[in-house]
Amino acid sequence: MSKRVVFYKYILLCAFMVVYGNMLARTVGSNTLVGRQGGAYFKSNESNELLGFSAFESGIFLQNAAASCNVDLFFPISGTLGINGGTLRLKRDAVFKSPFFLGSGVIDADTYAIEFPRNISTIEIPSKYHNQTMYLIDSEDALISINSIDWSHDGQYVAVGMDGSNSTSELKIYYFDGAVLTMTASYDFSNKTINTVAWHPSDYYVAVGKTGADELLILYLNIASGAFNTISSVNIDTVNAVAWHASGSYLAVGQNKSSSLLVYPVTNGILGSVISTNIGAVSTVSLNALSWNTSGDYLAVGLYKNKSLSNEVFVYAFNGSSLTLNASTAIGQNVYAVAWRPNNNQLAVGATSTTENVRLYNHNNIAGTLTEIVTARIHDTYTIYDLIWDKNGNHLAVSRINDSNGYEIKVLAYDIQNQILHVKTGYDAGQTVTSLAWACEHQCILSGDKNGILRVFSLQYEPLIFKNTQLYFGSDVVLTTTVRFEGSCMLNMDGNALDIASGMLVVGEDTELKIEHALIKGIYGNNIHCTHDTSVMHVRNVDLVLDADTTFSTGSLLIEDKVSISGEYLFVYQTTQTSTINKKSELILDIGTTFSYDPIDQNKSLIACTSETSVITLNGATIHATLSGLDLKKGKMRVIRDSFISTEKVGDINEGITFGNNDSLEDIKIDIHSGQTLSLIQGRIRYKNVNQESLRFGNLTASLYLYPNTSLYAYQDILFDPGFITLGNYATLGKIVGKNIAGSVRPLGTYFNQRISS
Repeated sequence: MSKRVVFYKYILLCAFMVVYGNMLARTVGSNTLVGRQGGAYFKSNESNELLGFSAFESGIFLQNAAASCNVDLFFPISGTLGINGGTLRLKRDAVFKSPFFLGSGVIDADTYAIEFPRNISTIEIPSKYHNQTMYLIDSEDALISINSIDWSHDGQYVAVGMDGSNSTSELKIYYFDGAVLTMTASYDFSNKTINTVAWHPSDYYVAVGKTGADELLILYLNIASGAFNTISSVNIDTVNAVAWHASGSYLAVGQNKSSSLLVYPVTNGILGSVISTNIGAVSTVSLNALSWNTSGDYLAVGLYKNKSLSNEVFVYAFNGSSLTLNASTAIGQNVYAVAWRPNNNQLAVGATSTTENVRLYNHNNIAGTLTEIVTARIHDTYTIYDLIWDKNGNHLAVSRINDSNGYEIKVLAYDIQNQILHVKTGYDAGQTVTSLAWACEHQCILSGDKNGILRVFSLQYEPLIFKNTQLYFGSDVVLTTTVRFEGSCMLNMDGNALDIASGMLVVGEDTELKIEHALIKGIYGNNIHCTHDTSVMHVRNVDLVLDADTTFSTGSLLIEDKVSISGEYLFVYQTTQTSTINKKSELILDIGTTFSYDPIDQNKSLIACTSETSVITLNGATIHATLSGLDLKKGKMRVIRDSFISTEKVGDINEGITFGNNDSLEDIKIDIHSGQTLSLIQGRIRYKNVNQESLRFGNLTASLYLYPNTSLYAYQDILFDPGFITLGNYATLGKIVGKNIAGSVRPLGTYFNQRISS
């Protein structure tokens, strides 16, 4: 071999070592080389970075809430950003490219911007397939390797089957109260390994499959005493899998190195005469790899790869008395898990050592076929030990062999319309997780691993938090959970809609969020709010659409350009902070909307106009002041459609809605457009505008109408022409000495003139 060839081989080896070293390092990507990355996974104990010219087309995943990663990328990001409660820190502006799925967690942009794609109709923030994380509720050390776990029908008890041991019982029962696992019963099988356990679907019978004599047993748990009774058993060689029919009347059994698949009728825990079918060759059913469909018409089985059989997944039809092969498919590897999707003909399969170890199949019982749904592939190359659906078939939990590059437990969200499985969240157990169970009662996930650790998780909605981030959207946006802003943030919708009906928009402490060019709909309750008095919601060219009564109880609003509130509901202003209408800006209260001024501290002056160009427009709306009353100064109030004002406190002359402040520089001009009426339906108007032109009627048909038993008090001259003031029965006109009301006044009955003090 020539020296040149040796030298080139040495260079190639060095290059390989650099690439391999970068794969193991905590920095992914390059500032000098262009590359395409299939995806990146980052742990919490690492200083993680995504660099330069790499395109992450299969997304980014963080281990947990303690994990973080610096993002310094030149190319657009696509795929899944599985933040999983952790933190992404931007080191430059970022562009998201479709398809992308943004998960819950923290994005700290350090004032950098994120631009979202414009070529899709609606963007979910965060994606509904990634807006939850796995929350560890409790864990217990069962002491030895766990092979099988199952929830009781009521979700209160957990059965755990383990390896044979001379130090502890191989079957343990834990009670779960929704928060804590407590061991309440156990059964010692004298060092025999339990391969599989399954609770009866409606009673406290436990089916147990094991090694040694009496390999199949039905036990009954007396929940009052915590004691087991053996109801029945059979000696049939090693049992690897058991599965109850939904009726509880049949028990399917799979064995180690057997040519038969078995189904036993069961009555009150007593095993009847076996129903069997020949698999076709001596085969091994994988641990727990049996699954009935919801109706109990079909039974799926997963087998170890066998050179005598061409397939590893079989589906048998069951009619109550016989099993008949209906469909099968080849995986080419051991199949460790099968699970029917509830109320559906789709079958999930978990395999070993292939490029696609999680697969989803459509079962056609008429044609007798299993056809893979290729779009559902998640590109998992690690051995899958178990998989199980939630009760609605919307999520698939998957467990796998231990590996440092990912989660040993994954929760996959199923996009039914597009038949795609998304990695929603996961948990890094640091050990091979052998078995999973999903409790319908609690919607909790149970896991057991080779270290003997039993864990119970819940799926919890996690907020998506933007810190010091500038967001630019070119499409409609739907919030699927809480989205919180912290620091100095900007949300530019470019005229598109932001639907928050399924989520919540929150402005954090010491934070100003500027929302621009947006239609915000789905507002109700307090699903758009500030968390502290130091929170500011700055809205510019925004339409707020109420879906129900809404309360703004903390922080302040800053209104710029045109902002409207619409919807035939209450917008209740309860905060103790002052909200401001900027100069050359307008707050429009639309048809049917009631702006209810109700500050907790009863401060009258928390709506501030900064100049005479600050405008409040009533377009068929109502301004209602509660016990506090309301003082309006500066700016202008326009009435462009018949509108209303009212106050609750009527006995005190110093209470009501006050226009102006006896200072010509603080007049609020009242402009009632032609043909429109501003009606006082309850309480009192206290008129303190100084300038004559501060009350203007558009024409002879424009009017101010005082409902019966209401009052207009003039602290300054009220001089107007054209237009008129209509007085309902027993309405009151009050004036201080030397002030006049000059214009067309039209009583509709008895009214009162009252002298008032200044």
